[in-house]
Amino acid sequence: MSINNIGAKVLNLRIQNKTSQDTLAHFLGIDRTSLSRLEHGKRKVDASELDKIATFFNVSTDFLLGHLNINSSHNLQKADFNDLINIPIIGTIKAGINRLANLDYDGYDTVVAAEIDPTNNYFWLRIIGDSMIGDGILDGDLALIQQTPTFNNGDICAIVINGDEGTLKHISRKHQSIVLTASNPSYPPRIFTEEDCNQINIIGKLVEIKRNYK
Repeated sequence: MSINNIGAKVLNLRIQNKTSQDTLAHFLGIDRTSLSRLEHGKRKVDASELDKIATFFNVSTDFLLGHLNINSSHNLQKADFNDLINIPIIGTIKAGINRLANLDYDGYDTVVAAEIDPTNNYFWLRIIGDSMIGDGILDGDLALIQQTPTFNNGDICAIVINGDEGTLKHISRKHQSIVLTASNPSYPPRIFTEEDCNQINIIGKLVEIKRNYK
């Protein structure tokens, strides 16, 4: 498997398990920049790191490497299109400075049915900008959003500010304020206090990032 695909698997595992880059990097004994390069497919994963990643996320190294034993029939499953669900792409969402959310219909992309909760609504949003690169979320990525107005502190959420400015950020509520935090240090936190909190509309929580490698 290419280093791009291994990196994408690590990224998705980290997001699905709500693990910060700092936490995983500390466990692996590397710095955050090295982990980001790994997730973006810009550096190879050595054997010891692969073992540690598998241990951390409770998966096999074969899963990370994309290996299947063709002699083991239990590892092979016939592809069934009924296992895939089309989820609408409703447009783009800001992940930078001074861009407006564009909620125009933009087609469909698929998700594995078993990986989502059928009682919830989902949609894909296309990322524009670089404010979340610390979490491995890049310009042009598709973000799968579970529609919900609720969140836990530290969740990555799709948010609309003042009715028209869309953004993807870590969100936390502290006393009478709401803090939106990017994972790119070039972007300072945005703090909304008291009545300004009414400008914040939580669209939903990030579930998965999808990236096409060309």
